[in-house]
Amino acid sequence: MDHTKRNLRTVTAAVVAALAIGVAGTASAEPGEHENRADSAAVLLAKVPLEQAVAAAEQSTGGRALSIEMQRGRNGELYKVKTAAGDNLATVYVSPSDGKVVRTEQRGPIARLLDHEDRNEIARIAAAPTTLGAAIATAQQQTGGKAVEAAVENENGTIGFEIEVAKDGAFTKVFVDPATGQATKQAAAEDNEDHED
Repeated sequence: MDHTKRNLRTVTAAVVAALAIGVAGTASAEPGEHENRADSAAVLLAKVPLEQAVAAAEQSTGGRALSIEMQRGRNGELYKVKTAAGDNLATVYVSPSDGKVVRTEQRGPIARLLDHEDRNEIARIAAAPTTLGAAIATAQQQTGGKAVEAAVENENGTIGFEIEVAKDGAFTKVFVDPATGQATKQAAAEDNEDHED
């Protein structure tokens, strides 16, 4: 193994270990906590940022992205991007190393999979002027950090984008209004919070 690859693996292992030990200094871990930290570390080390993976997924399906997260599988880490196009949902897997779509899973008509309220939320997001990619860029600009995860959320009755951003070892959640594109910095993200699919 050449010296450069060994150094990259050492740095990667150190970042993952630091995140697994506890960025916020917690002594015990909830189930899934280490996995979420490892996924965040993988995003922070990825060559392709979240907004580029979102754009690739949207171009591939012709839809609007609803969420993005890092997912580990048999073949390593991939971005998992959920999109909605018309009445169809899709899950698009994008390589974090080159930004290419690896595979797409069509999930079928929205009407079969979601209730009326969820369909209305998706319709509002699809019609809004702010995309998930733009919301990620806004959150990163506001915090000076790097986004590690993003999704459509209902925050106190308001539908919008919730972006988790990492900076200096701390995680902050930023809520972005899809109608105005304005961001509101929220409290620090909880270390033991499970990320939704």
